[in-house]
Amino acid sequence: MSMLSLLALAAIVPAVTDCPSEDPFELFTSNDVCTQASYLWAESGSYADLVVTSISDDYYRIGLIPGAHFSASIDFAHADADVDLFLYTESGGSCGARVDSSISTTDGESVQWTNSTASAMDVYLHVDWYSSGSGDSCANYDLSWATISGPCSDDRFEPNDSIVHPYSVGWRNIINEPATIVNGDDDWYEIIRTNPAGRIYARIDFVHAEGDIDLEIWHKTLSGSPKLVKQSASVEDLEELTFGAWGDYGFYIRVHRYGGPGLCNDYTLTVVNESYTTLGTTVCEGTVIPLSQIARLSAEGSLDTTQNDFRIVGSVYPANTVGYLLGGYGFSSLPSISGANELCISNAKYFLGPGQVFTTGSSPGAPNIDLDLNLFPRTGASFYHSVMPGETWAFQLWTHSSGYNLTAYSDAIFVIFE
Repeated sequence: MSMLSLLALAAIVPAVTDCPSEDPFELFTSNDVCTQASYLWAESGSYADLVVTSISDDYYRIGLIPGAHFSASIDFAHADADVDLFLYTESGGSCGARVDSSISTTDGESVQWTNSTASAMDVYLHVDWYSSGSGDSCANYDLSWATISGPCSDDRFEPNDSIVHPYSVGWRNIINEPATIVNGDDDWYEIIRTNPAGRIYARIDFVHAEGDIDLEIWHKTLSGSPKLVKQSASVEDLEELTFGAWGDYGFYIRVHRYGGPGLCNDYTLTVVNESYTTLGTTVCEGTVIPLSQIARLSAEGSLDTTQNDFRIVGSVYPANTVGYLLGGYGFSSLPSISGANELCISNAKYFLGPGQVFTTGSSPGAPNIDLDLNLFPRTGASFYHSVMPGETWAFQLWTHSSGYNLTAYSDAIFVIFE
């Protein structure tokens, strides 16, 4: 084809507008399919100069509590492109049934829907490129949306409907803070530990006649899914839990509405995140246990023998674990250890008194073993020994988990009593 022919062809083909750069929702991950829809975290809001292209639609996702009414609109130049708007309910983490659509030939489209079900749910907004009479392959649009709550209103902790997006309590405490729970819309709170030893106390107060609410504590592991470690599910007007939160990782509080009349409950939340000063020096490292953490061990209380206040605490272990605490008098004869997961204390004797055999039962748990300083196991004239000031003792936990068929040794620590 000659140069003159090319120039003539160019004269009759419409110019294609250069597409602008991707909008902020496309910076980190594409939202051009329903399963990767971008979350709209605010109940109401707007964005300007978003981009839809001929090969990349846009999807957005927002949660609606029971009775909430949702509306959304887009504004654009129809002369540049014909863009449509659709609204879907959720089905299996993706778009389900279409509940509204807008496919006009104007400069704007709008959809709306009311969640008349008894459960919270997500809805999906689909901005669909239909065509362009001008030959463009992309278009700018402005998006705005609004949510009007029904009989149930979001509290200040929202959106905290999943363990992926919890409200961060951090290392602080929450005392009698008002909150609201709705059907199908759990409340999650994240606890951050600044000290590896301590306790978490959680409590919710509510009117059980208005709905049954349960309370749970979950443990955040280094890898894999978080684990449920404790639950309170009574039929009273309150649920409360205390958990020995020894470990290097964080925890979650879950508030769940089990059922009852109406769509939602008001409740007050209390979370106390206590830390303790730990005792003891680590002399060998424990193995990695199934919750993907090192089997840590430490001591709490006092080294003053006159106080008789001394306990051994440790990491969270999986369900169906049985553990035996070993104590060894003296420290100088400890063997040379080549690695983790082996006995590394000398003169080891078992603590087998009441409450001193560690078991987790059907749920994960952490050891919290009280020791009577007048009943330490030691060979000699008497099987039991009263600890004296200046004595050095080493401790290690040996566990077996039937669910994982795993035998494990924890860290070993030693203390010098005063």
